[in-house]
Amino acid sequence: MLSFELLSINLYIDLLNYLHLGCSLEELKRVIVNQREIIEEKRNLISP
Repeated sequence: MLSFELLSINLYIDLLNYLHLGCSLEELKRVIVNQREIIEEKRNLISP
């Protein structure tokens, strides 16, 4: 479970970085969707 907490912290840091860089909201949404998919894949590997 700790790894998921670290992933969520990394996601939050990524969010802050993208906001700081002033990227478009569409790009930001795409990044968040990609991060969620990666997290889901990792969860499925641990508990299918």
